[in-house]
Amino acid sequence: MTERQDSPTLFLLSWPVVWVAGWLAPAPIRKEWRATCRRKLWHWCAFLEETGRTSLPDKLELSRFCWQCYPEALWLRLQRDSTLRRVQLGLHSPQFALAAVFFVLIVVAGLSGGLRATRLLLSPLAYDHSEQLASVSFTDNFSAFRPGVPRDWVTMWSKYGTAVQGAAGYRWNLAIAGSDRRSEQPVLLGLVTPDFFRVLGVRTFEGRTFQPQEICTECAVLSYRLAQRFFGGSAVGQRLMVNGTPMMVIGVLPPNFFFLARGDAVWSLMPAPAPTALTTPSRPRIVGAVVRLKDGISPEAAKPELLELAQRVTLRDIRGLDVVPLKVQARDVLYPFLLALVAAIVLSAVISHFRFRDAEQVPGSSEGTRFWWVFFASKSVLVLLTASLAAIECGPFMQRISPSDPTIWLLSSWLCLVFAVVGLLWSFADQKYRCRVCLYRLSSPLTIGNPQRLLLERGATEMVCPNGHGTLHESVPTTWDDESDRWTNFDSSWQALFGPDEESKN
Repeated sequence: MTERQDSPTLFLLSWPVVWVAGWLAPAPIRKEWRATCRRKLWHWCAFLEETGRTSLPDKLELSRFCWQCYPEALWLRLQRDSTLRRVQLGLHSPQFALAAVFFVLIVVAGLSGGLRATRLLLSPLAYDHSEQLASVSFTDNFSAFRPGVPRDWVTMWSKYGTAVQGAAGYRWNLAIAGSDRRSEQPVLLGLVTPDFFRVLGVRTFEGRTFQPQEICTECAVLSYRLAQRFFGGSAVGQRLMVNGTPMMVIGVLPPNFFFLARGDAVWSLMPAPAPTALTTPSRPRIVGAVVRLKDGISPEAAKPELLELAQRVTLRDIRGLDVVPLKVQARDVLYPFLLALVAAIVLSAVISHFRFRDAEQVPGSSEGTRFWWVFFASKSVLVLLTASLAAIECGPFMQRISPSDPTIWLLSSWLCLVFAVVGLLWSFADQKYRCRVCLYRLSSPLTIGNPQRLLLERGATEMVCPNGHGTLHESVPTTWDDESDRWTNFDSSWQALFGPDEESKN
């Protein structure tokens, strides 16, 4: 069948699409490429019209051929083989490995609002004279008291303490809050005594905090982000539904406010205790306690007086009272993460030693070996940083599981351990299969011998550096004989086999 002067209708409709695709082809072969595609397209269209095969499936198949001309012409311009080799080298490069870890770090930062939890933990406390604040807790393991103190103790310290300027209590709960602008959602609810924010010395971003002797249990103070989430603009005077109860917002805390690593919260007053209620050791009203010490008085100096006043209420000997500076307690939440990182390093080293045991020292130049170790250290540090930041940013979400449990934060440190171990094991595995000279990941694995034989022709795998610097010989591990992995450097005579291909030279 030869090309006729009266071209088929399908050809007249399809050829412009293919002709435009020709501009993507290299200029020297563009005319020839268009001529080849024109002949194929003309004969195809003529065959379809002469045989009456002009149904929708046939036209769709013809359309796919036309649009596939675009990637085909583009590959001709990009030189497919050399481009794929450059892409493969890029994926095996040390820069790509570091960029991949850094990309995960950027994702964590983006999802967490710019590492907000980490920034709050490391930033100065948003309190006036924060060095005078201390947290008080009852630590006698043989008592009926849980961590914290009975509320009556806080009242006694606030009224009769001479070493403190004031004392306040707090308790955490989980609540459901919503507004006219935002549907209901879980939030942290901080129940506090009226002088809580006065003891802390917090200045509000908008409105006011609770006043001493205030009894409005339907008034609320919001964290800055919750105020923006529920109301967008000014929140003071707005109504917020908390657990089905309407509350009036009287103040908004500053953006940098946080209290003992807790997340954003709605703050309200604790219900006043019944006048006839008596606090007993069997069923105490347990709250967290924070005190503001007077100038020049240390936590240790204030401890005897706090113990003596607590004994007046409890009517028995008390020994386990712990007074810790609030600045120290606010930073203590970071220690479990440090321990998790140390444990992850040890655990990963043990596991990797089992996988890469008895590895020989890398032969070759000391400079190449030094770069190999520097890259491994940099990658591992970046992995540990990403794991710790990701776990810390999960902390506020962990607090929502059990807001009243002060130890729930430790769950995020376990996450840090898991993230760090997984990341370090990847770092070890990735580092083993990298060239000792250029740090590119080895490729072209070749099986040598018989992996099923343990005495003769023991199985092994050899991988070669894509840039021709050497090979890694990795023996099949056994329980009775561990042949060391061997790295062999190539001399300059091998470079001709790994140079640029002929297509890229032209």
